[in-house]
Amino acid sequence: MLLFDNAGLADAAAAWAEIEKLEALAHDLRRMLRGDGPSSGELDAAPLISSWIAVDREVPALVGKVGNHPILHGPRTVQTSEVVVWNVHKGWVRTSSRYYKLGEVFGPKKSPTGGT
Repeated sequence: MLLFDNAGLADAAAAWAEIEKLEALAHDLRRMLRGDGPSSGELDAAPLISSWIAVDREVPALVGKVGNHPILHGPRTVQTSEVVVWNVHKGWVRTSSRYYKLGEVFGPKKSPTGGT
């Protein structure tokens, strides 16, 4: 996840590295859609993983009530795809699938006097 704060992007080098990684993934996916899988040279150079098992892993995501979603109609509670960029100062996130504007954070409401 790339983090933006009041000063801007926290680590530009990490952002460029993430862009290159995602562009390489998109390139490979386009090749696969055309019917071109990895070449024998690419597979020869790939690391071997043995005694493996498929697992679920946690990634940064948001859970909350969403409205105006392009696919999910009506207000509903959702879990987003992985949060890739979070702009704290401007109040938005970019997940692997779309932008979200950030509304109120979950939790008790604070009164002007500091109580709940």
